[in-house]
Amino acid sequence: MRNKRIYALLATFIGLLVAYLLFINPALFSKNTPAAKVLDNIIIKEKELTTIKIISNQEVLVLENKLEEGWSIKGIDNSNIDPIKIYELITEISNMKTKDIIVDNINDLEIYGLEDPEIKLLIEGGNGESYELRLGNQLLTGNEYYFYIKGDENVYKVDSNVAKLLQTDINNLMKEKGNEDFSNTAFKKVTYRSQNSYFSIVPFETKTEVNFSNFYLNEPYSTKPELDITSEKYETILTSLSSIPPLEVIENKSENLGKYGLDAPILYICAESFEGDRRSLTLGNELEPGYYYALFNDENTVYTAKVDNLEELLNISAFDVANTAPVYTFLKHIKDITVTTEDKTYFMNFKEDKFTLNGLKMEQELRDIYLAMMELNADAESEKQEFSEKPEIRFEITFNNGDNSILDYISYDRNFFAIRKDGRSDFVIAKEKIINIIELLEISTK
Repeated sequence: MRNKRIYALLATFIGLLVAYLLFINPALFSKNTPAAKVLDNIIIKEKELTTIKIISNQEVLVLENKLEEGWSIKGIDNSNIDPIKIYELITEISNMKTKDIIVDNINDLEIYGLEDPEIKLLIEGGNGESYELRLGNQLLTGNEYYFYIKGDENVYKVDSNVAKLLQTDINNLMKEKGNEDFSNTAFKKVTYRSQNSYFSIVPFETKTEVNFSNFYLNEPYSTKPELDITSEKYETILTSLSSIPPLEVIENKSENLGKYGLDAPILYICAESFEGDRRSLTLGNELEPGYYYALFNDENTVYTAKVDNLEELLNISAFDVANTAPVYTFLKHIKDITVTTEDKTYFMNFKEDKFTLNGLKMEQELRDIYLAMMELNADAESEKQEFSEKPEIRFEITFNNGDNSILDYISYDRNFFAIRKDGRSDFVIAKEKIINIIELLEISTK
């Protein structure tokens, strides 16, 4: 009789213990029915998504698919929002999965934190479909969460990476510091490569008063010309990194880029900031008019991208963005310029109190001549880089900081001079341009 009482008390204790454990953690005694693909039949496919709302206690984040314009955040200025991060978020949401069914035929959502959850995800599709997903409390395991799809009878569990995804706020989608704008002072290298052209742009290690721009072309020229920061084609290059967003994921982490034409792309542009951020665009084969396979930020996930100005992007050369004038700085930085021809020498001295040409004071005339020299841009690239011939005309420029630059103009053919700068040559210039400068100097000294 005594043993029966002991067994009865023991059974009662075990029953109470099970009830307690079930209350504090229903997952311990769940059916654990595999449900790894339950969301595959519910989540709208990425290309059909029109709106995603992430609702938390702090904010409501609304992402809209504007079709050809791509995804953006509703109600704010998107200039500092990173389009890559938005599309990564959309892709991950489209592919997220639940793990197991914790409880079926659920009656009480509150004990799982799902009645009035801290985070809801509302998804809408173009065909009128809509779903509400709820993220509940964290399981005692510490790396999983309760998850509920409104209208379903079951409570699921999801990994912490899904929870982290749903906890995205606007700060997670902002461009990284130093990545807001690859402007004239923001990058340490820009690379451009098409099937017909290649060049790279880097900053001067030490910018002096000799330089007007902060940057120069490191490749392909031996003379390392300054970047022409007024070049519209240079602006086109930088703008493309923010104006061409990814549209749709074709293949994650592709191991065969060749089938998309991305192993030998038609265009590659990359800008690297001093903070270590790297933005790049790679374009491959055309899918349909105006749409191309693309890579972003040198990652192997293949996207589609809409490019309206491809012809313009493909027709950029190093020559288009190089400043090839003999001098391009403020006049106040120039000490003197000596122009030597076969039979004459012209010495221009630029002091604050007086400008002289061969000792004669003539301020306005020298200002005009200096401005004309700033327009002496090359007319083409030279096919020959070394010239041993004696120059017909030489410009020697001395700057106030003590630096100097020597430019020799050597006959290239009947119409052009080769420009040899400090012993190296990359460009040619029409002879009539140089002769016009000499005529101005001659007239001024009469």
